[in-house]
Amino acid sequence: MLKKIYSFLKIDKPAIAKEEYLALIAALAYSESISTDYSFNYLDRAQKYTLLLATNLIKQGYYKKKLNSHYITILTDAVTVYDLGKNRIPESILTKTNLTPDEWKIIKEHCLYGAQIINKALAKNPGSLFLQICLEVSLYHHEHFDGSGYPYGLKGEDIPLSARIVALVDVYNAMRTNRPYRPAWGHQGTLEYILGQKGKQFDPLIVDTFLKIHLQFRALARQLDDFKDDLLAYEQKYKQQKKIKK
Repeated sequence: MLKKIYSFLKIDKPAIAKEEYLALIAALAYSESISTDYSFNYLDRAQKYTLLLATNLIKQGYYKKKLNSHYITILTDAVTVYDLGKNRIPESILTKTNLTPDEWKIIKEHCLYGAQIINKALAKNPGSLFLQICLEVSLYHHEHFDGSGYPYGLKGEDIPLSARIVALVDVYNAMRTNRPYRPAWGHQGTLEYILGQKGKQFDPLIVDTFLKIHLQFRALARQLDDFKDDLLAYEQKYKQQKKIKK
């Protein structure tokens, strides 16, 4: 997998259209997500959530100096690779319910692994805003607004805006997605969690904006949910696994 990514990202002047280039990046990133039992539309949802949230930040008048239609378009494309580093994490750890402290350290490394991959492309194209935002969202999407995140413990606006947006998108998407070790959370529970993390895990202005459009997030989650037809079976399987462990 890594060899394919390295080979692809080292291309200086691809003889393909921008849309095809981005589609291939998304396909490579998606091939990582399959092994961790994400839904088929996981990355598609991440892009649509990002576009929705960033566009509404502009409507609210937030971060006017940074956000514009060009930036948002690039960010929406870049979000496909924010979890790219997970392909370096053993599947046995990614799908495990209760991680040991050492395993948790390994999980945290995925941000650095993703950045290493993207930096190889950025070194060849240092002026690329697209690759710069890819790097930001990959490296910093687990940083917390209050400084309690990883990998560097950045705080507030020291965290790039792109990563602060994707941080909320990632949590909403992850909590609303079935995982091997738990069924998806409902929209209300996810909403309450995000509101409770305002100013802690998440940028307060981004949470305020999300609150105004959370029903649109719910609509997208329902529209792009691959598992809605077998959610009951999935939950029954999860409950049965818990009984076996007991």
